[in-house]
Amino acid sequence: MPSSSSAPKAHGKGKKDLDALWVKHSFAWTSRFSWLFAVEEDGKVKSLGCSICCNAPENQRDKNGFADGCIQTAQTSVFQKHEKSAAHVARSEGFKSSGVPIAAPSAQLFAECLESVWRGTAELKSVGPWKCRVMVWCLAEAHRLALRQSLRDSTSLSLMQDVRDGQLLVSFVSVDTNLKVTNGHLGQCNLHDFGLTAKDIAQASVYILHKFATAGLGMPVRDGSADNAILDHDLVQHVKSTVECFGADGAADEQRAGQLLKGWFPALKLVQFDKAHACQRLLSRTFPADPYINKLVQDLVLVPQAITQKIRYSGVFRKRFQEAVAELSGPLARRIRDLACAKHRFLSAAQPFRRSVLYFQPLLRVAQWIVQQRGKGSEEGQIARQWLKSVTAESAFQLALVADSTDETMAVNRYFDQDTYSKADLTVQLHKFLQKCSWLFGPQRGAMQTGYTSLMMKTLEKPCNILIDGTVTSVRAPSNEVIDRCFQRMQNWLELVRMTVRAEMPHFESVQLFRVFSLDMSPNMKDLECLANMIELDPDGLRTEFLDLRPSAEWHFANGSKSSEDAWRASHLKNRTTASPKHNLEAALTRLFSWQINTCGIERAFAKGLVQARKRGDVSEHRLDDEVQLLSLNKGKGKLAALRSTVI
Repeated sequence: MPSSSSAPKAHGKGKKDLDALWVKHSFAWTSRFSWLFAVEEDGKVKSLGCSICCNAPENQRDKNGFADGCIQTAQTSVFQKHEKSAAHVARSEGFKSSGVPIAAPSAQLFAECLESVWRGTAELKSVGPWKCRVMVWCLAEAHRLALRQSLRDSTSLSLMQDVRDGQLLVSFVSVDTNLKVTNGHLGQCNLHDFGLTAKDIAQASVYILHKFATAGLGMPVRDGSADNAILDHDLVQHVKSTVECFGADGAADEQRAGQLLKGWFPALKLVQFDKAHACQRLLSRTFPADPYINKLVQDLVLVPQAITQKIRYSGVFRKRFQEAVAELSGPLARRIRDLACAKHRFLSAAQPFRRSVLYFQPLLRVAQWIVQQRGKGSEEGQIARQWLKSVTAESAFQLALVADSTDETMAVNRYFDQDTYSKADLTVQLHKFLQKCSWLFGPQRGAMQTGYTSLMMKTLEKPCNILIDGTVTSVRAPSNEVIDRCFQRMQNWLELVRMTVRAEMPHFESVQLFRVFSLDMSPNMKDLECLANMIELDPDGLRTEFLDLRPSAEWHFANGSKSSEDAWRASHLKNRTTASPKHNLEAALTRLFSWQINTCGIERAFAKGLVQARKRGDVSEHRLDDEVQLLSLNKGKGKLAALRSTVI
């Protein structure tokens, strides 16, 4: 043992705090310094050491506290100094030359590999393509192991799928006996290897399940020999018996595939449309019904010749728009870059509508600048000139009303565009949406008091002058007659929205029966009876158990629970006893958490580059499966946190 004078002195708060510091920072330290280990005594960390230098000869240990495991400092600068020391480097090289493996890649290196997948490169120059590929597989397989265990513990499952560019991706939601919810991807495949019919999609879904249940599948091997992958038949049979819900978008082939899968999943009860996609139709089916609103929407946003599209795709115009916004709203408004939207998702047009109202004057100024700089004979000049000629008090006021309608529709879409949205509050959210729209555009005309319409009225209190062909036109506040005409169009739109909601999300559909668990409204016992019949429970028993536990759920809801689901979960787990089990209620709550009809997670996986990666000729199906799993971990919590959730 080295003398006290030769060992480094403790730093910071002292020796007694080293255990607490190790608990707090050990993951970050060992991620960066893979050789670092802790020496414990009586269950507490007493000192630190180096797993490489501890093999040094006895006569060298008194010169190196890391070799003897007696370092009591918690400063990373000391760790860095040791890692760069000649003795440590020499011993590391000696292990390498002898062919003895000293350690796996550090957690920090795995975290960098994970981040490279998130960036879309999946390569690290420091380790080379082959080692990086192996690390990607290890990370993905570790995540799949955790997901497989969640599936084994599940009592109810939902499957969701989506197809884009001939590529099928399948995800799931599972719930165990403790009402713990797990989200994940089963995997993907190229449908061109199967076909594009509904039967082919169903077969591909089953194929993806079998791939997921095969441990070790796709492990990279240098010699090209077959891997030792083993299919877990018990896991496949368990999944077959617990899948009860299937969700996809409104494509006919995918809905038909869900019906065909009932022959393979005997417990499958529910096949429905994705709600987030249904919300898109609240605008795409209603705006074209009114010629005036349709032309306003097309000329401003949707067609390639729209003024916002020209600003979006021109760096010069976009910069000029930023400058005009900054002149009006100050330097902080420079973060408003453009008027972009994804036209294939109709609700994303809400952004250019809103910004066109918020920055109505800068938009007019930029349009006039385009005419002056490019000339009215150019394509851009003609588009800007025609749009300026169409700007009137009526079109400006109608634009503001449209912006309010898109804003409210976007709000309800965000509710459904979550990995697991609350089905207990589904009906409540739809009622709130319709009531808010009725207040805004109905006889009360609430839009005149708040929102974008109110802002536009304040903007037009001061006339906005437009110079066209040497003539100045002033856009002023609309007259009462114009206001009446614009609100009449919105009342017609409101009636169409009500009809669309009844068609896309009818109140009698199966998923909305879970509204009985909403703690914001009084339960309907008829709904509870229908729910019991649907999932084959005893109606009287469910009613008794439901009424017995609801007061407890209401207490949790009023004292900290974030949602109705959280309140019911807390109440059920707290009051679950073997003396008086609530089997019917537990079965209903399990479906409340597990029955999800939502493909937004799949949409995000596609958007993060999965489809683009598939087009690369050097990407195999197994590598894509691995990237799918790792992309699902990118939820804004950081690469080390995501790595920790993967390996634990």
